[in-house]
Amino acid sequence: MINKYLERYYFKVTQLLLKKKLLNFSILSPILFAFLVLFTGNVNFPNATIESFKYIEIAKFWIDESSTSWPIESILQRLPLYPLFIYLNFKIFGFNNLVALLFFQSFLGSLTIFLTIKILKTLKLDHNIIVILSILFNLHIFYRFSVFLPNAFFLFFVTVFIYFFTNFYFLRDKKSFFYLSLCIPLLLLIRPLFQLSIVLVIPLIIFFILKKTNFSRFSKLIFSFFLVLTYLIGMSVQVARNYAEYGKLTYTSQTGDHSNSLVTAFSITEKSGCGDMDAEMMKEIVHIFEMEKGKLNMEDKNNMAILDGIRLDISKKILTERLEKKEILYSIFCGYFKTLFHPSFSAIYQAFGMKLEGFSTINGEDFLEKIENFFKISFKNLQNFSWLFSLILLFFMRIIQLYGLIYAMFFSNLKYYFLCIFSIFLTIFIPAIGMSSLRFRTEIETLLLIFGAVGIVNLANLKIFKHKELGS
Repeated sequence: MINKYLERYYFKVTQLLLKKKLLNFSILSPILFAFLVLFTGNVNFPNATIESFKYIEIAKFWIDESSTSWPIESILQRLPLYPLFIYLNFKIFGFNNLVALLFFQSFLGSLTIFLTIKILKTLKLDHNIIVILSILFNLHIFYRFSVFLPNAFFLFFVTVFIYFFTNFYFLRDKKSFFYLSLCIPLLLLIRPLFQLSIVLVIPLIIFFILKKTNFSRFSKLIFSFFLVLTYLIGMSVQVARNYAEYGKLTYTSQTGDHSNSLVTAFSITEKSGCGDMDAEMMKEIVHIFEMEKGKLNMEDKNNMAILDGIRLDISKKILTERLEKKEILYSIFCGYFKTLFHPSFSAIYQAFGMKLEGFSTINGEDFLEKIENFFKISFKNLQNFSWLFSLILLFFMRIIQLYGLIYAMFFSNLKYYFLCIFSIFLTIFIPAIGMSSLRFRTEIETLLLIFGAVGIVNLANLKIFKHKELGS
């Protein structure tokens, strides 16, 4: 009897120690990945990052205007917070010190994993070893924090926002509310994705404050006002930057360019598949744009806000006159599907200059033969096998995450909390429409981990959320 008790105790202690080791390793993984990048000579990934230099050049321009040939118009096109982050790295660690930038970002990656685990701990979801492994094997997060683009930087602040919202929701902690509010303008100045928060996220938080807290009426009004104010501050900073340069009240001068990419993604032809951009249509858009630009006077030709308006008008015309609704809806579905189901190895292999025998390059008389040949190659080629195996795991994880989302929002006792979390997901994911890129999944990785954890734990123990909400 005693031996059985000791064996059970030993098993529990061993399992607990294993979980702690895996959690610690998960937290360190972004930094370890950064060392891999450094030792393989892939700092700034010359094979993968097309746009990184733009943000780096802005930071260099702010330090020394003569160090770059980039014009002021190009600098204003980018939201300022990520270039400011690079600028501070260069000021502290040395001009154009990309190695220091790599490890500073990887440190933020570790903080992101740490805060994600803290969120899961509050939700009592951190003890399941499969949940821990889902974090440990999320190579996409580790990889993105080694790329000099604002996506992972945005993910860090989204995770900070969710962490403080979670504390505020369960503990009614006023400091946490203050910090989550401060995250809003930061998010608005990193990526334009958080604009929809004013209609999707902020109203839900205000409703929670007004109806589900015991604060005084005055405090509730102040909190609600402060939440909206921080949003307006974030928007106003960028609008003021553009107005000072162009005399136009606009948040970003990239809306038209983004809309051009959208309509080319919505167009399905024999040369462009579902979710891919139509190169021929893009050429046509560029031609029309140059014709319209040629009609402007010299001053307006350099006004990015006016040029952005022209691009937007071209997109609207194509969208309403040339594209069918079925075609658009089908392309939207394909774009989101590709964004969610692209294995992280697709980007990682490309970044490290490694070859992958993609399905489109496989020979075959018909679709079934191509699938057969692809499987044959995959079992002979380690890189292809890793890609295929990760795709299968990803498919099952998406099912579990969907199950976790449905269960959390409709069957748990934390419905309102998860409604707020889902609204954050929608705020970020809706603007990724038509992009069909693994990069644009980066910002929702923490949210996917949370919903996945709900699904995994609930499958293991269906009573996990059958308790009263904390803090109520």
